[in-house]
Amino acid sequence: MEADAGSDEECSTAAGPPCAPRTKKRRRVSALYAGDALKKSTATKKKKASASPAASRVLLPRPKDGDKTQVAAAALVPSSCQPSRPRTILAVLMEKNIVRPTAKLSYRRTTRGPAVKQGTVTGDGYIRCLCGCGGRAFTVAEFAAHAGGKATERASAQLFVGDRRSLSQCLVQLMRADVRKNRSSPTPSPGARVKRKCTTEQGDGDCVCSVCADGGEMLLCDCCPSVFHHGEFEPAPDEFTDKTVIYCDQCEREYHVNCIRSKGDQLECCPEGPWLCSQKCSNIFQRLQGLVGRSIPTSVEGLSFTLFRSSKLPEEEAMAAEEHGKLRMAFDVLHECFVTLIEPQTQSDLSHDIVFNRESWLRRLNFRGFYVVGIEKDGELITVGTLRVYGDKVAELPLVGTRFAHRRQGMCHLLMNNLEKLLGELGVERLVLPAVPELLQTWTESFGFQAMSQSGVSDKLEIAEHTILCFQGTTMCHKFINKAAAPQR
Repeated sequence: MEADAGSDEECSTAAGPPCAPRTKKRRRVSALYAGDALKKSTATKKKKASASPAASRVLLPRPKDGDKTQVAAAALVPSSCQPSRPRTILAVLMEKNIVRPTAKLSYRRTTRGPAVKQGTVTGDGYIRCLCGCGGRAFTVAEFAAHAGGKATERASAQLFVGDRRSLSQCLVQLMRADVRKNRSSPTPSPGARVKRKCTTEQGDGDCVCSVCADGGEMLLCDCCPSVFHHGEFEPAPDEFTDKTVIYCDQCEREYHVNCIRSKGDQLECCPEGPWLCSQKCSNIFQRLQGLVGRSIPTSVEGLSFTLFRSSKLPEEEAMAAEEHGKLRMAFDVLHECFVTLIEPQTQSDLSHDIVFNRESWLRRLNFRGFYVVGIEKDGELITVGTLRVYGDKVAELPLVGTRFAHRRQGMCHLLMNNLEKLLGELGVERLVLPAVPELLQTWTESFGFQAMSQSGVSDKLEIAEHTILCFQGTTMCHKFINKAAAPQR
């Protein structure tokens, strides 16, 4: 471990000794000293826990034949998640009635320029060329290349439907429609994240423990919606002062601004962009951001490894819309693989929250740091995983699935091999994931993971400082990553 990273960790409020000696404060819970109020609060929480058996997250793989009991218990699944339908970006746009089936598409250098190549949209979400090349079906990228487009150009900006809308504009329309539909969901902000005081409008707190994600008799903080079986919490002021707690945008550890300033970092105001606590976190963040949207060839011809993340920068709306389209494809794959996960606290689709980086004042419901990794074939995502990297110590992969039509073909192995290679290049030590009982043996015997129930206490404590996503009835597994040399730039 590098010396500068070690010194940075000493300042963290999440782990390690404090920077300066100070009196340890207990978490203030005034209800503890009001007997009647405490009894009433406890009775209410016990009643909620007993009346809401579904308050915990349960991860259920979706059977191929569609178990009627499981489907009825889940939210309505869109027809797009049917195993037989390809999931290309054009298929997503047709499903939302933004592009019509059999619509004409043309490749043009400019909006008003002549059509270089023309084609029609097929029902499967591909483009059938009309230039006399045998009527071959192309993906969006392949059709642009067939028309002589450059690899550095965005194909969606050069393809136009019959009404002269570019495919890029269609994707922006899709993104805006999804944003309006999910207006109540907090979206990722480009600036640094700091701990805020909670308001009285946030209700009587969370329904499960913020540490173990389980219910029962819990204590409710006076100022925070989080609840705990035991522990401490003290909110930071809204102003950006020495007492403000700021989060690293990569490892998500908490740091006091005073501690950062005392080490020579002149952090005068809340950064407008990401804030990173160390050079290691900065290197990992820059490397991941540089891979977003890129297709990396794999050892199997025709298959590529790709990585995406939700972006909300207004000056990059067209690029963000293209990423949003890919994320919609990934979300549909997860819907095909798992029974819809409804988060009890927000009543929202947990897969959607993770894929689109929903933010929350509750640490366990804050999914700001997730990326989507996948294997792509002919413009279609066929295997998808959700990845969050906590600095160089641990990364998590809570959801991973392959479309039914592509299972038992080594697609998940290909995804994991490329992901482990990437994590090795980043210097990440360990990968963890929750295994459902049906697949525990597969993860341990075929993929080399080990159940953490068989690990020592030190291994569990090492990841306990991070908010690892877990599900009721699953077994947390981990695997140590072999470090690899960073690729030449």
